[in-house]
Amino acid sequence: VMRVGYLATASKVKYQTAPGSAKPGKTYVHTTGYLEFQPGEAVAHFQVPLFDDDEWNTTLEFYVELISEGIANCQLDMYLTSAKVSIIDNDAFPTNKYKKQILAQDFKSIPGPGLLLEYFKMNICNPVVRRGTIKMLLVDMYANVYFTLKLFMNVYLVDYVLSPERSDDELWVVHSKESSLLMLLFATIAPFILLYILDQKKFSWKVAGTSRNTLQKSLLRKFLNYEESSRQQIDKGDLVMAMTRDAFKVVHDGYMNFLALLQEVGKIFLVLGYQFAVPYVFGRPMRFANILVPFFAFPLLLVSFLALRVRVTTQNFLDMNESQDDFVEYVERTVSNYRLIADYNARSAYVDTFEKVIKKFNGAFTSTSRVLGVNNYFPRWVTVCIVSLYIVVSGQQTIAGNMTLGIFLADVQVYTQVGEAWGIIYKVLLEMQTCFPAMERIVRLENLPTDVPQRRKLMAHNRSSTAKLRQEMEQNGGEPNIDDMPISLNNLQLKPNEGCAGGAGLNNSGALHIKQGQVVALVGNRGHGKATLLKVISGVILPRTDVEDPGFFMPSHLRVLHISLEPMFFKGTLMDNLTFGVTKKTADGNDQRVRNICRRLHLSEETLKLLNSDREEDWGEVFSQTDRSIINLARALVANPEVVCIHKPTQCFDNQMSDVIMGLLQAFVKNRGLEENPETISFRRPRTCIFTSSKAASLAFSDTVVHVSRHHGIRL
Repeated sequence: VMRVGYLATASKVKYQTAPGSAKPGKTYVHTTGYLEFQPGEAVAHFQVPLFDDDEWNTTLEFYVELISEGIANCQLDMYLTSAKVSIIDNDAFPTNKYKKQILAQDFKSIPGPGLLLEYFKMNICNPVVRRGTIKMLLVDMYANVYFTLKLFMNVYLVDYVLSPERSDDELWVVHSKESSLLMLLFATIAPFILLYILDQKKFSWKVAGTSRNTLQKSLLRKFLNYEESSRQQIDKGDLVMAMTRDAFKVVHDGYMNFLALLQEVGKIFLVLGYQFAVPYVFGRPMRFANILVPFFAFPLLLVSFLALRVRVTTQNFLDMNESQDDFVEYVERTVSNYRLIADYNARSAYVDTFEKVIKKFNGAFTSTSRVLGVNNYFPRWVTVCIVSLYIVVSGQQTIAGNMTLGIFLADVQVYTQVGEAWGIIYKVLLEMQTCFPAMERIVRLENLPTDVPQRRKLMAHNRSSTAKLRQEMEQNGGEPNIDDMPISLNNLQLKPNEGCAGGAGLNNSGALHIKQGQVVALVGNRGHGKATLLKVISGVILPRTDVEDPGFFMPSHLRVLHISLEPMFFKGTLMDNLTFGVTKKTADGNDQRVRNICRRLHLSEETLKLLNSDREEDWGEVFSQTDRSIINLARALVANPEVVCIHKPTQCFDNQMSDVIMGLLQAFVKNRGLEENPETISFRRPRTCIFTSSKAASLAFSDTVVHVSRHHGIRL
């Protein structure tokens, strides 16, 4: 925590952590206390302990806040009272078991079942999923026990209660056949009512929803933290399909199906126990053939068929997923390029091509459905054949009096249920195999490199350089003034071909020191690196952090904002779009201030009326190019950063409007913000505006002009 201004007295300020996506007690230790500055002390530190474990998490964040409670001899800055802390997790998704292969993108050497099992292990670590899973397994166990008890009750009903050869004295529990019927009625309906209630409760245990939420939220958070090289590796369709189709498939065809598989395995073992117990319970001879056939014939036949069909099934799903990806990507491309398609009258050509894409997808879908149809019917064929064979063989034993009717009917039900259970297991295993490609895509996206480690190193460099500059100011006998710290570049170090145009590298040599409180223009020939330099200054492109000196310094206390050349909007109200970058708990988003800035940019009264509206639109489709560019600039000025970096702010305007815009940027720098109280100007940090320009007239409004060239590098 840095203190500026008068340092001769002691100061005290309270700090505390606040949760974000990272939660106290699990990811970090909630920390609070008072930070005391001794006389002459400018910087003080405190630590927030983190919990270190081998569980994977995406880039989680929490906040550290300075609060005014108990503050002494100091005043909190308007903006710098809260810091976001990003936690770097070096574990691999889903676990570290295949970390080496995953980071090398060597998915061919990773077994699909093994990777899916590691995801199950990761998912069960979520407390909500774990509690819900245990409850679901208990309910499934109850359902299996209920089914097994019904088998015993059915035998008892036929062979004892309904048998005319049995007297009331031979009955169990209740020695009356009429009362026994009522007892069996209650024993059948009451547990079933409870089973129905418990099955309905499954939906409130949030196992599937939490599992999907974890994957989808982490994919989006990961994408927002990708380094540029990672972002360039993926298409927009990859992320969309991973968050919609793949996440759903991995959770439902993977994890939830695994729970269903456990239920069917449990049912088979309970039925096996029934087959061993029924001779002792009802005093009949043990028939090992009846036990062995359903428990060995079914799996032997199904596993053999599964092994024969796995390749064709997996290939059909891969083809269908690929054609579906092409389908979605083509639709997204059509929506994004509508204006181009319409302007060149290419609607018919696009529709004709789309028909081919649809035909390919439908063909793949039909082929996959046919394969699945054959797969799903095979266990039914096996069940029908084995049950029919049992009816013929055991029916003769029943006729001969060697088997009771109750046991015969129960065995028919057992064979049928065991066949259905093995059929479900077979279907589940097939579906789990088909989610291997989805699992692979999610694992690949979750493990692409982020820029968080680089930003951490760059911030550490900026903090240490800031502290060093303050010491130099003190040694020179002056009062340290952080507003005098320049934005510096000295032989800027970038990755090879970073930001290059036409495949040729840029010349980043030269020293540049930009004084705060200036309007700075970056000029140079097209493709020589103006935009790249601006992106470096604004933090979009990061300099190399694997060298001792990256050749770039931004004072650590400055808020920097990058404004892209193409205006961008999200669907919402116009006021929400204009105040998107406003720091919370400040007056920068004040309605009247926003309006005044828009008026000074000559936004029409008709457009200003929309600021009062709750109408939500994709404003990029509503406004003209000129109005979009004006609103893009207005949003930056409303946000009120210390450093604003703008790509060609006057490109789409005539000379008169260009002068208005440049004059307003000048006023933003001179007054340390637009539409601010002039009496508090001394309490505000200097404002700096850096822009690229291809118009010579804009240079008249600049305090400093920087020339960027492939031949001479960066120079004033």
